[in-house]
Amino acid sequence: MTTPSLLDGLPLPTLPGMVHGIVAQEPWGVQCDDCLRVFSDERLLFAAQRALFNLYVPGTRKCGDCWRAAGWAYGNDGWRRVS
Repeated sequence: MTTPSLLDGLPLPTLPGMVHGIVAQEPWGVQCDDCLRVFSDERLLFAAQRALFNLYVPGTRKCGDCWRAAGWAYGNDGWRRVS
């Protein structure tokens, strides 16, 4: 499930004590750094799988659509540049 950002085009703040991009609890919400969509689920693992970190771009969390738009793909062999 996705929900819109609550701050009109600005990223939501990361919850205290959580890693970058975790913006809500009950249900858990994880936000993409580019499109600002918030992906939510009752289980943190499932919400976090919708907006991933990339080891080659430290500190950035993006959804699959935004990573593809930036020229990255994730597969069985990990992250790779595709354009």
